Amino acid sequence: MTVITTPSFGSRLKVPRPSRSVLVMTVVHNPSDSRIWFRQVDALLNRGWHVTYVAPFSGYGQCPPVPDARLPGSLRCLDIPRAEGRRRGRAAQAARDLLKRLARHHDLVLVHDPELVVAATGLRLHNLVWDVHEDPAAALHVKEWMPRTLRPVVAALWRSAERRAERSCDMLLAEFAYQQRFRRAHPVVPNTVLVPTKTLPPCSDRVVYLGTVTEARGCSLMIAVARQLAALPERPIRLEIIGDAPEPRSAAALRQAEREGILTWRGFLPSQQALASISGALAGLCLLGNLPNFRSSLPTKVVEYGAFGIPVITTPLPLAERLVREANSGVVVPWGDPAVVVRAVVALRDDPNRAALLGSNGHATAVRQYDWRTWSGRFVHEMELLAHRANLRQAPTRSSKMSQPAHPAVTPPQLLDDYLSVVERRAPGFAARLGTADGFTRCAIAVRSCRHPENAIDVRGARSGATRKAGPICPTERDGCALAGGAGSGRSVAGDPAR
Repeated sequence: MTVITTPSFGSRLKVPRPSRSVLVMTVVHNPSDSRIWFRQVDALLNRGWHVTYVAPFSGYGQCPPVPDARLPGSLRCLDIPRAEGRRRGRAAQAARDLLKRLARHHDLVLVHDPELVVAATGLRLHNLVWDVHEDPAAALHVKEWMPRTLRPVVAALWRSAERRAERSCDMLLAEFAYQQRFRRAHPVVPNTVLVPTKTLPPCSDRVVYLGTVTEARGCSLMIAVARQLAALPERPIRLEIIGDAPEPRSAAALRQAEREGILTWRGFLPSQQALASISGALAGLCLLGNLPNFRSSLPTKVVEYGAFGIPVITTPLPLAERLVREANSGVVVPWGDPAVVVRAVVALRDDPNRAALLGSNGHATAVRQYDWRTWSGRFVHEMELLAHRANLRQAPTRSSKMSQPAHPAVTPPQLLDDYLSVVERRAPGFAARLGTADGFTRCAIAVRSCRHPENAIDVRGARSGATRKAGPICPTERDGCALAGGAGSGRSVAGDPAR
C-alpha cells in the first residue's frame, strides 16, 4: 500500500510569502469539482492568494460563485466554452486566447486538463503548471466519443506529448503511481477529504455510490445490484447514486432504473452536499472495471467513504484493495458479479457491529493519512515554491529585448552571489579555470565584481588562463551576461538562458 505520510516542511526551501496570484483553468471539469474548487481554490483563497478561476460555468448550467469578502484572498470568475465529446475546438481556442491575454499577469497558471497543455503549446509560458488528475492515454481506451480504431494511436501520441510537456511546464500529481510516467520527480498532492470529527453509524436500508457514472465505472453492474437489493424478500435495501452520467447510454439506463423504482439517481451534487448525503449509509460501492486507468490510481470515493465511517465494497483494484484490506475498512468483491455484491451488503446489514467496526477503521485511517486539513498546507507550500521558481525564470519583456543586447533570463543578484560562494568554497582556484566555466558562473563573477570591487576578478583575463585583481568590470562586455541594475541596487540580473 502506498503510505501517505504527514507532510513535513522543516528541510524545504524557505520562500518569502508575498501576495501571489494564480490563473486556474479547466474546460472539461465541472466548475464545482471537488479537487479544483472545494480543495485547491479554497485553500489558496484562505492563504491570501488572488485567484482568477476560468471554468465552463454556462456549459454546466451554473452561475459563477459570489466571492466571500471575508477571505484573505480575492476571487475573479470567468466563463469559457465547455469541451465535451468531439466538440473541443472552440474551447481550446478560447483557452489559448485567454492564456495569451492573462497568463503574464499571474504568478502561476494552473491547468487541470490535458487539452489546456496542448492549447498552451508555443506560447512559451514560464509559469505553466499542469495538475495531473488521471492517466489520459489509459483513459482514452474507454472514451466512447473516440473511434475504437483511433484510441491506441492517439494514446501512443499522447505518451510522447506528455514527455515533451514535462520539459515545458511544471506538474502536480494526484497519485504517487503517476510518477512512473515521468522522468523527473514531481510533487504529489493526493485526492483527500475534509474528514469529520464524528460520523454516523451505518444504517440498514441504504447503499450509496458517489462519483461519475459510466459503463467502465460499473453502471450496468450497479443497476443489476440495485435490482436484486430491491427484490430482497425481507427489508429491501435501496441504492442511491450521486454523480453525473456523461455517457448518453449510462444516463438513459439510470433514468429507466429510477422509473422502475429500484434506485435513486440524484445526479451531480457539489462536494459538500454530496458528502453530507452519504453520511450514515450501510455501505459505499466502488465497482470500477479492470482497466489501465483505474489500476494505477486510488479511487477518491474509497477515501471519502472511509472518512465518513461507511464500510467500502470495492472491486480488486490494486490500490483500493490494499487500502481496504490493510485498514480493515470494507469488503473486496470479484469483477462483474452482482450476486456477490448483494451478499456482501446483506452480510453487513445482518451484522451491524461488524459494519460499525469497518466504518470506524476507515475513519481512523482517513484521519491519519487523508485529511485535507493537513494536505492543504502541502499544496499551498508547493504552489509557493512553483511561483518562486517561475519568477526566477521569467523571460525578458519584448521592450527589454529590443533595447538591450540578447541576454539570458532574469536572476536575483543574491542568488548569483550564493552560487559563486558555493563554487569558490567547493573548488578552490576555480577562477584559474574559468575559461571552461558556463555562462551562469561567468555572469555570477561579473556581478560580484560590480557589487564588491575589492574582490573583483577579471573575467576576460580568466579566459586566457590568467587571473588578476581588477576594478569593477561591466558585465555586458563580451561575457554573455547583462546587469539590469547598478552595483548594489538589488535589481534583477540576467543569467544564462540554459539555466
